[in-house]
Amino acid sequence: MILKVLVTSNDWLYGFVSLERVIIVIKGVRFNKVK
Repeated sequence: MILKVLVTSNDWLYGFVSLERVIIVIKGVRFNKVK
């Protein structure tokens, strides 16, 4: 049970980090266009 929770939280964390990177890339592209 504990192991299953750890695996699930690890997947959620990885997904959150990936989502954050996508947002940073999108913001970076918009920022570069403004320049």
